Amino acid sequence: MVVILHLSRLHSSSENSPESLSLATPREATWDIETNPFEITHSSDDKLADDVVEGSEYFAKTLSKIPDDLLLMAYNVKQAAHNSITHRAALALAEIEEAELQKVYLSAIHMRQEERVAVTDEQLDVLVLLLDERGLSDIEDDGGYHCATYAKELNALMVAQMQAIWMEGLVQSRASLSHRDADAPASTGSSHDGDATSDEGNVPSMGLV
Repeated sequence: MVVILHLSRLHSSSENSPESLSLATPREATWDIETNPFEITHSSDDKLADDVVEGSEYFAKTLSKIPDDLLLMAYNVKQAAHNSITHRAALALAEIEEAELQKVYLSAIHMRQEERVAVTDEQLDVLVLLLDERGLSDIEDDGGYHCATYAKELNALMVAQMQAIWMEGLVQSRASLSHRDADAPASTGSSHDGDATSDEGNVPSMGLV
């Protein structure tokens, strides 16, 4: 259920400006590729989500068998990866915006050059140098590359977010079990070695709850 709610946020977020994205924390950076300012679309988003959800049971079952310290390490690694992907997606979006602004800028320069109004040849040369002498076709190529990169990073972010949520649930569940066992009364049974407790009662606290 948590995953379903999370995906609904992913596909309903309206705060997709470069400003809000760059200031978002990794946990807050949930945006929809179809509502960004450059209208990038990717038809396989839903199928990707379905594929990841279908693998969730195997994912959780495998992780539930590893020791507590390794589970916590794996969770921290996934959170770090999620953070990294978030910043890469934000960078790609910023680069798309840069390319769009460069196109507008270069078009304005060409218009002024044709009109020969209010701008001298020397001034035009300086303005063009600001773009490192790159032409409109170069900028458009860059824009297409950044759009493809952005779409790829959003798919990777979707997977990383879902995996991080599942791992967080496992860690919290393990920590909750540890606290319950720690608060439970000691066994009154006797043995040759004294009071005994089950191995399951010796799970160390994960420190997250």
